[in-house]
Amino acid sequence: MTQIRSMTQAFTLSFVGVFLILFGGAFSAQGQQNLFNVPSSDITQKGEWFFQEQLNLNSTGVSNTTFDYGLGNNWEVGVNLLGLDLYHHTGEVIDPMPLINLQKRFDINESWGVGIGTQLGALTPIHHDETRFSTFNYVNNQFRLGHWGKVFGGAYFANDTYSGSKNQVNFMAGIEIPIWENKLHFQADYINGQAPMSVSVIGFVIFLPHRWNISVGAQVPAINSHNECGFVLELTRL
Repeated sequence: MTQIRSMTQAFTLSFVGVFLILFGGAFSAQGQQNLFNVPSSDITQKGEWFFQEQLNLNSTGVSNTTFDYGLGNNWEVGVNLLGLDLYHHTGEVIDPMPLINLQKRFDINESWGVGIGTQLGALTPIHHDETRFSTFNYVNNQFRLGHWGKVFGGAYFANDTYSGSKNQVNFMAGIEIPIWENKLHFQADYINGQAPMSVSVIGFVIFLPHRWNISVGAQVPAINSHNECGFVLELTRL
């Protein structure tokens, strides 16, 4: 198991290294629409809606649901239900977090956009007699490379309720590469830190008719985190 963890962390380190080469100093510039866990800074068109159901499966099964509505002028607003417990290896249950989300993207030019977003809510006292404020806030660069795809990177703040351990201020990164454009894309993302949310997911998105797609990915722990390997499945309506 130690060898497997070392291999997965080495793979994650390699991914981050590639990202840093691509981005250089771009950091100076949720959620909402995501790759897997990192916000993509894509914005729902005015009057349109976005839906995503994500299942995170390892020794604990969790459902995360997102609904967004496009307001126009690169604004969107929506709701999330995060951390809905499906099963737990210890038999323990966790309380979900209903959140409100808001995102705005500023397009610097045709190839570069900067998304600023927030999620605000609370841990609900369904199974435990405790209500705690929860928030995740971020600034994210989106670089659009035409037929080569997109790369992403930025910084986030998540408080202890959202992160699952302690307040986190750190960086996040992602990449999307068309293999068969608008049919099959490679996706990978990474959230740095030492909290339960600090993982990398590497996988693919399969485009379906009527603006639906399915994404599947393998989850590996972030560098110096003690998270589990797992599997991620998403159903998304763009």
